[in-house]
Amino acid sequence: MRAAREPSRSGLSMLIAAIAAIAAAIPFATLGAGLRFEVRALPAGICPATVAAPDLDEDGHRDVVVANHHSHDFTFLRGDGSGGFEDRPRVPVPGADVSHPLSLAIADLDGDDHLDVATVSFTNREVSVFYGDGTGALAPGPRIATDRFPLRVAAADFDGDQRLDLAWVARDDDTIQVALGAGGRAFSTPVSHAVGDSPTAIATADVDGDGDADLLSSDSLGGTVTVLLGDGSGDFPERETIGGFGVVSFVAVADFDGDGHAELAVAHDDEVAIVPGVAARGGDGQAGHGLGSNALTLDVVDIDEDGHLDIIAASWEANEVNVLLGDGAGGFAPGARVAVGNGPWGVVAADWNEDGHFDIVVTNELSNDASFLRNASFDPLGFRRGDANSDERIDISDPVEILNYLFLGTATPRCLEALDAGGNGTLDLADAVYELAYLFANGPPPPPPFESCGAVPSAATLGCEESTAGC
Repeated sequence: MRAAREPSRSGLSMLIAAIAAIAAAIPFATLGAGLRFEVRALPAGICPATVAAPDLDEDGHRDVVVANHHSHDFTFLRGDGSGGFEDRPRVPVPGADVSHPLSLAIADLDGDDHLDVATVSFTNREVSVFYGDGTGALAPGPRIATDRFPLRVAAADFDGDQRLDLAWVARDDDTIQVALGAGGRAFSTPVSHAVGDSPTAIATADVDGDGDADLLSSDSLGGTVTVLLGDGSGDFPERETIGGFGVVSFVAVADFDGDGHAELAVAHDDEVAIVPGVAARGGDGQAGHGLGSNALTLDVVDIDEDGHLDIIAASWEANEVNVLLGDGAGGFAPGARVAVGNGPWGVVAADWNEDGHFDIVVTNELSNDASFLRNASFDPLGFRRGDANSDERIDISDPVEILNYLFLGTATPRCLEALDAGGNGTLDLADAVYELAYLFANGPPPPPPFESCGAVPSAATLGCEESTAGC
């Protein structure tokens, strides 16, 4: 709590200024906000694009698979269950011309209980299928001819025969194409369905709540999302166009407000718009949430574990992963902006270290690597009492920080417990005096944890949202 009675502002300002002049050369730490992540680089190929998180080798641990569109192959990073990854040999994607694989659909496409992979080659105008054997190995399968410039592929059962089918967007023909699984490792001749101008991404979900899988395209130059409503036979006789966007890059489908109906999260320009799904429409109402940079990919999970779905965006120009936290009513607030590599493209969340919390992997197209964001939000918090500015030392800059916060309106520190130099559960002028006495008048040191870090007490009254530096 702040002091009930404050000294005169002018006199206190002079005091703080005098102390600050002594400490002018000491840097002040800026504490972050929102969720906490530890970031490290992972290997990838040249220009990595889409990323997925299957258990490809069936060892019970999540892996990372990346489509590299300039090295024309897949990266397979074998997860060990503790957040470690083994870089396995890459899988080349064949083609008459260089293949440029841009996206991944990973599912059991042939019904043998092992995961398979489908990707697109826009230079060869084909979808390539690879069959897994449960060891992590992938064997080339059929290559399906497509319309012009296929970009992203998805798998679902569109005709209700318990066999997975494939669908993809063809940008230069403004179509979604569907190839139905015909049993074994065969697919039917693709059927094209018109969508909007220059579709670049695809999603599949039951948007209208009738139990049949539907298809959605992000129509980049049309500024629209096209919804193709499936009838359960593999056909899509009804079409709806949702407009009012700028350059659309991605669409995700989820029930963000818990009303039992799907909503669309549409990434366009520098924001994500939340749009009611077909079953609950009633206009084109859109709620936009800024990202600061265009997002090429979204993922939807409850990353902060509050029971509400959140949105994770790979913000390409800003070189960051941007997390928007859902409130369960369809609203979102900024949660974290985490710096990663150059040109983040694909993003996926999964629990790779098996601690019960979602982590994030993002591919970085321009730095030819990936970033692993370990979710440290639920780690036990630690702090050093008296280290008010979180620079891992106790010196004159710390009472300055306390006085600035108490009386000059500086931002609230992320760990108020560290400012309680006297350790009495309150925060007031006495804490600054306590530290000055310790530093210059042989006063007692702050109570533990002081020289080393310690855990924030469970009964802490001031709160600590983030460990102080070095803890």
